[in-house]
Amino acid sequence: YFEKYNKPESSVEEIFNNVLGLLNEMFSDPIGIMVRGVSGGLNTIKEIFSKNKETLKEKIENSISLNQFEDLESMIEKYVLMVSDKVDKKEASYGDFLFIYPSRKFPINGKDRFIPPIIEQFLEDNDIPFERVDAYYEDGTRIDNRRTADLRENVVKLMTSHASKGFDANHTFICGFDAIDLMQKEHPAELGYVALTRAKKVCNIGYLTESESTRHLKDVVDYLKQH
Repeated sequence: YFEKYNKPESSVEEIFNNVLGLLNEMFSDPIGIMVRGVSGGLNTIKEIFSKNKETLKEKIENSISLNQFEDLESMIEKYVLMVSDKVDKKEASYGDFLFIYPSRKFPINGKDRFIPPIIEQFLEDNDIPFERVDAYYEDGTRIDNRRTADLRENVVKLMTSHASKGFDANHTFICGFDAIDLMQKEHPAELGYVALTRAKKVCNIGYLTESESTRHLKDVVDYLKQH
């Protein structure tokens, strides 16, 4: 989607007809309905919408959150407080949450800000147990636990979009979705797809500035919610 449809003003209708039309009715979760394409299916998305339009619109409304923030701190603080609130209300456990960052660093005012330490600090300040699955430096020592992490069950996990392949969680927080367009990767669409499809129930997508990827994603989310 990100690679093929690069004209936000004209792509949504074509996406609805040619891409979402391939989704399989067996995907009952709204995140899957939005982003997982299959080669064949029992019914097209149009048939699903015609039969269960209002129910699906409500599920999508409750399952996809796309928000722009003024800075990384306000974004991450909001997401960490959401974790605390749901755990305090016994609506979820710590293991139900996954923080994903498309890039470890984000350029702000000409300087790189590193996202993982900010997430870790807010989690520590709120006494939330977490595990970082990543390659990084700690006290001058390089740590790479992407293959050797303990993968404890009842902790919040932090990782890059690339490292999140094979992982999922009921609630995901994508911190800095717009960084996908700043990384100069050969296939940025893959990072976006991987990050978006880690959520089983709710996908929270945060970004600082509008970019090609955030505009495309907003078009699709708005279209699904309105139609």
